[in-house]
Parts: sequence; C-alpha cells; structure tokens
Amino acid sequence: FIIFTSDHGEMLGDLGTYQKFLPYDASCRIPMIMRYPNKIKPGSINHSFVDLNDLFPTMMDIAGIKMPTKYDYPGESIFKNTKDRSFQFVEHQHSNRRWISVRTHEYKYNYYYGGGKEELFNMIHDINETENLFVTNPQFAKATSISLRKKAIEMEKRHGLSEGIKKGDFVKYED
Repeated sequence: FIIFTSDHGEMLGDLGTYQKFLPYDASCRIPMIMRYPNKIKPGSINHSFVDLNDLFPTMMDIAGIKMPTKYDYPGESIFKNTKDRSFQFVEHQHSNRRWISVRTHEYKYNYYYGGGKEELFNMIHDINETENLFVTNPQFAKATSISLRKKAIEMEKRHGLSEGIKKGDFVKYED
C-alpha cells in the first residue's frame, strides 16, 4: 500500500494572501495518490472526498486492526462504504479566528466565527473562489447555502469545538 500526499497548501499569493489559515482550495486541498493493487485498479480516478483523517483508519483496516470505538473519529477507511463522501468538512483555529467549511463538488460554504461572516462559492464556475455569492447574489446564496450550513453545524457539533454551536446555531465572536 503506497500513499502519496502532502500537508496543506500555503496560498503563495493566491487571493493576495499566504500561509495555510484560510478555507480556500489553495490552502486546504491536497494531492492524494494511492497504489494498492488488492483494492485499487491501476489508473483509476475517484473524485470522492478523502481527507487526512481517513489515512489512519485506512491503514488500520489494511492491517486488520479495528479502530478504537470510544472515539467518534471523523475519518474512515477509504475501503469502507459508510462515510458520506459527497462533502468535505474542514475546520481551523478557535474563538474569533475559527472558521469552518463544507464543500461539495458544486459549492463551498465557509463560516467565520469572528464577525459571523459567511461565504458561498460556486466551485464549478468559480474554481478560484473569487466571487462570494453572499455579496454578489445574497438571495441565491442564502437559499443555496441552507443545506451546507446545516451540514456545517452538524459537523461542528459532532467533530468541532464544543463552544462553536449554541442553541443549534453558530456562535458569533467579535471580528
């Protein structure tokens, strides 16, 4: 079993910024190439969402070792078919510097705890994440982001920081 992957990106001037503290693909998307002839057909491409949280459970699965059951671990072996891979949840930092993001193949929803700011990007027509639909088309963004926002709240309650959700909604800190 061979995995080629990396740490997250550095922005390197994308969107006029640097480092890896933003929810944009230039910061949080990573390459992942795997070779495992027993389970992966050579040359195959799978566009399902996989993240670094899936590596440990995948290696445990290959080794035939069960994951400890006392933890609600956000990752799962890529060879199991029970994790919903139609979306990706990403989170960073705490308090007013915290943000969380839920991405599907079509849209990305970002929530920033500092100021309670929201972003919605069309990941098919705006792959560089330059048009926040909450700014350019707020009615569309609000209607389109409902399910992504709910998923973000659900994932934050399940795997995020305990102080991130109060009364079923995001906490808002000073900007």
